[in-house]
Order: sequence, then C-alpha cells, then structure tokens
Amino acid sequence: MDPEPGTRFSLFGKLRGGARRAEETAPDKKAPRKDRSVEARPAETSPMDFWRSARARSARSRPVQPQPAGPLGIRRRVTGIYVPPWAPVVAIIVVVFGILGLLFYARSAIGSPRIGDHNHAPYAFFVCGEKQPNFREYHTSTGIHTHGDGVIHLHPSNSTGEGAGAAVRRWVEAEGGKLSGSELRVPQYTATTYKTSDGCEGENAEIRVLRADSGIHPLGGAAPGQSFGEAIAKCDSLPWSAYENVGGRHIPQDGDCIRVVFGPPQSEPVVQTDRTILPEEEATRTVELGIDGSEVDTILFPARIDAYAAETIKVVVRNTSVALHGLRFAGMDGEYGTPDDYVTEPPTLEPGQEGTVIIRFDNGGEYEFRDELGDQATGTVTVSAGTAPLPSPTPAPEERFDADVSIEATEDSFAPAEVSADAGQALRITSPRAAASLTTFAWRVRTASIGPTMTSFRMTSYLVKPAS
Repeated sequence: MDPEPGTRFSLFGKLRGGARRAEETAPDKKAPRKDRSVEARPAETSPMDFWRSARARSARSRPVQPQPAGPLGIRRRVTGIYVPPWAPVVAIIVVVFGILGLLFYARSAIGSPRIGDHNHAPYAFFVCGEKQPNFREYHTSTGIHTHGDGVIHLHPSNSTGEGAGAAVRRWVEAEGGKLSGSELRVPQYTATTYKTSDGCEGENAEIRVLRADSGIHPLGGAAPGQSFGEAIAKCDSLPWSAYENVGGRHIPQDGDCIRVVFGPPQSEPVVQTDRTILPEEEATRTVELGIDGSEVDTILFPARIDAYAAETIKVVVRNTSVALHGLRFAGMDGEYGTPDDYVTEPPTLEPGQEGTVIIRFDNGGEYEFRDELGDQATGTVTVSAGTAPLPSPTPAPEERFDADVSIEATEDSFAPAEVSADAGQALRITSPRAAASLTTFAWRVRTASIGPTMTSFRMTSYLVKPAS
C-alpha cells in the first residue's frame, strides 16, 4: 500500500501521517465526530515524494496558504517586520547621544557666570539720596557672595548659582533683603521695608537697578588698574547718564557697576568716591602693620604710625588671623567713607593675605585708622609738622620705645620664656643670635621678625609668649 500524499517516509510514516491528517483536517474540534469531514491538507513538498510517486515536484507547486480575510491587525503588521539583530544597539546609541546633545544645548543656553568663573561687580545702595553701608561679609549656598568690600563676587559653586541664579534680586534676597518693583529692604542693617507707595520725603518713589561698565576687565586682576579699589573709584566717578535701568533680574558681568536706588523718579543721588588712591612709586618708605583677632576682637600692631607732614608712606598690611579683615585710614577731614580716605588693596584681606595702601597727610596732627570690617580696633597716624628728611637707610622718623628686651634663643627654648608688657607699649627686642623659630610669636603678636639686628613692634596684649 502506497503511503498517502502529505506523509513523510518513515517506518512509522503511516502512524505519523494519519495522526497529522486527523489534527489538520478537523474542521471544528467542537463539532460532533460524525459531522466532521476529512479533507486532505495540501501536500508538502518532500525529497521522498519523487521516489514514492515517480515524478518530481517543485516548491513552486506548493499551494499558497490561505490568508485570513479582512485587513491585517497592528500586531500582525508589527510582528511581521524584520528587525536586524544590530538595530537595538544602534537605537540605544542614538538615544544616548540625543540626551547628551540636549544637555549640552541646555548648558550652552545658560549665560555667565558659570561654575569656575570669577566675576566681580562693585555695587552701592541708595535710599532717598543717601548711600547705604556696604553689606558685611556673607556667603550663599550658590557661591555668590561679598566680603564686605563693596563688591559682588560671582563665583558659582553649583548650577543654582549659574546664569539667572546670580541675578541682583536673588543675591539681595539671599541675606534676608527684598528687591521687587515696589519694595526694597536693604539686607543686614535695617529691618525697614521701603515701599514705593510710601514715597520718599514727600515725593513719589520708585526702585531702579542701574548698570554701567567700569571699563576694567578683568576686574580684580594682578595687572595695574584692575584692582577692586580702582574699580570702585571708577564706578563712583561715572555720571548717572552712563547708567541704564536694567531691573532686578539683571545678571552682573565682570566689571559691571551696579546701583540700586530707592527715590524719586529720575533722581540722581550725589555720589562721591570713598577713597583716594596714590601711586605706589611716590612712597618714600614702607611701614609694616599686622591685624589679628576676630571681627569683634580685632588687634592692630603697631597701633601707631609716626609720619611727617606731606610724607608718602607705603603701609604693608598682613592679616595674621583666621578671620577676614581690612584697613581704612580716615583722611584729612577725620571722617570715614569720604573721598580723602585711604583703603587697602585688596579692600578685604583673607587669612594670611597681605595688602598695601599708600597714605599721605599734608598737615600735622593725629589721624585715625580702623579695621574696615570689624570697626572695633583703631589706630593713630601721628603726623609731625615740618617735612620729612631725605630717604636714608634709617627709617624716619625715629621710633620711640618704652623698653628694651633681650631674648636668648636656643634650638628649643627662649630665655626669658615670657615677656610681660602693658597693652600698647612699644618694645625693642634684640637677639644675640638669629633663630628661625623666632620669626613667629604666638597669641597676639605675630610675624615679629627677630634677627641679628634690632626689630621693634608694639605690644597689643598684656602677655606675649614666644612660640615653641
């Protein structure tokens, strides 16, 4: 008996073929067995067909499988698409680079300042024509801060401080102030909120944020003409016509002059520069001065500088404390914050930092100087009438001392081990032998150089102990 078409040649071909036909030709499994009609499934092409039927069959003669009627479903359309094995990898690469591109575009859209920038902008606040004090030092979490020197330091430390995060309004409000179109509250110094509806001295008031270009770029650089003091003086000297109203959303750029004004519309407060800057080359001698202690316990040493009338002196100021300090000399008028003042450059000295200031007083008398930030410690410049002698190896005028002290130094000790003196006394200390360990004195007196020659400093505490 010949095998039936559609079965493969096998010892069990009859069984396999019959079982397959029973499954494939069943019209409906749910129908009764007696109603089922056995229909032969179109035969598959098999290499054995030629031997069984004695005639060749081609794959082309295989009947086309019937397709279900009606449009194909979405699932059949999708699952029927051929996807190469490398396609998912390409898709992932495209998505990753797309995300990086978006991040780069968003980053480039953020304006200056950015993380790593060091921009500086002098500022001033005016209320009803009166200039307000500079903010004391404060730092924000964004890195936009001030050192109490009248300068906004824009050093973003995170993305929050970049671009619009460094706007004038945000900087003011970070310290408890307020800056809007109708209200102004100056941080730190007053709890008063100035409202435009209240007016200013009987006149209508408005709030303006003005900006001008100091022309100093970069501001705070090491080159001559880039110092903070020179930038502040330049901003103060600019006419009000050089300023434009930019609003509180303005982002200061390096070298900008910022003015926040509460007053009558278009009013021009009288602005005077608060310092005089003398050329360093005019100085005929140098005096060293140290600052120690905190902002509420500042100590100046020496607390007195002797000078001749019209003598130009370079004062080198070193901050030996762990706090910020600065130094301002009241001018001939005896008042602080006026154009004849002398201020260190930079105006704020970091711990361990050194600054300079050039001073000159044309008339005899006593002129005060003080810590620019703490306002606690003061000193005096005593100016003698007459003219200073010609420069010589011996500084003029001659220092006056209250006592002489000799310190014997060894490798690990001093004799005497303690030096007692009244506060404010000037001692002349000599050492028979120079020792490197004698270059620093602990507690209140620091950086008092001791060598084979005599060096003096003014005591600023009741007890001074040499450093071990």
